[in-house]
Amino acid sequence: MTLLVRVPLRVSFCGGGTDVKDFYLAHGGATLLCNIARYVYVSLTPRADDQVVIQDIDFGTSTVFQYDQEPSFDGLSDLAKACVKFVKLQSGVTIGIKSDVAPGCGLGTSSAIAVGLIYGLNHLFGLGLPTRSAELAHQAFVVEREILGWEGGMQDFVAAAYASNVHLVEYSSKPFVVHALNYRKSFLHDLQMHTLLCYTGMTHQSSLLMSSVANQNNIPLLQKLTALTYQLEQAWNTEDIELFARYIDESYQLKKQLHDQITNATIESLYQEGKSAGAWGGKLLGAGAGGYLLFFVPFERQQVVKEKLRSLNGQVEPFLFDREGLQSWESVKP
Repeated sequence: MTLLVRVPLRVSFCGGGTDVKDFYLAHGGATLLCNIARYVYVSLTPRADDQVVIQDIDFGTSTVFQYDQEPSFDGLSDLAKACVKFVKLQSGVTIGIKSDVAPGCGLGTSSAIAVGLIYGLNHLFGLGLPTRSAELAHQAFVVEREILGWEGGMQDFVAAAYASNVHLVEYSSKPFVVHALNYRKSFLHDLQMHTLLCYTGMTHQSSLLMSSVANQNNIPLLQKLTALTYQLEQAWNTEDIELFARYIDESYQLKKQLHDQITNATIESLYQEGKSAGAWGGKLLGAGAGGYLLFFVPFERQQVVKEKLRSLNGQVEPFLFDREGLQSWESVKP
């Protein structure tokens, strides 16, 4: 029997950086984000021996170790190794991992993989780990931030573990509270119709960029981003898409001041040309230095914006909300 797990990726509209522990424990933080119909997939097949075999389908790599041995964190499938270590696996298993997008593209790929692996291993082998969304998000947080020591915030784990379309997440000593935003279905369709994703062709290592975000010099910027997140929530509640877009654009101007490597000439060329062609606003997703740009574009200007972005080698892709959250099922393959 093979268990398959599918976990949605996310788009962060505002507040990235305020979800870093060093900041929110002292000042509080907030992010507004949504799950999208791009996914990571995890397959889990029990083995009769004591080997853990991890196959990265996208890169064509494979690594093997004994479940009762300390894995070697050598840069090859380290995230999967850390998840196996965290759950204290007592059985052999073959793990397969693939993604709809490249790693390091700003859509929360690694966190989605961690959530999917922990959930799947716990479910398949009956390991008795807590299964509520908040607990699953925390478990994945421990794997990345404590076992692997990767720098970063909390929002990606929350997005992967919770099923609501769009949510406001507040960070404090709790450490987080999730508020699913209300919406009319027609408004969600309208918002989706006005958005474009543009892949810059570059990826990044988010932990390197996030390591210095929550420093003393950035505290005023992060406080402004927190306040702007609540303004964004108000624009959502009034269903004002143009205002929503302009707040997101304002958040991007603040975000670029957090680190001098968040953007570069290629990203800024795509961003500025997209706005010049008619976009209301937009932002770079994730920690920065690559990945996806999100644009909000009036319906009548979308083809013009698409053509301009493609002329600069931007890869324009459709944007759809995910409606289901984390899903798992037994494979029909014998």
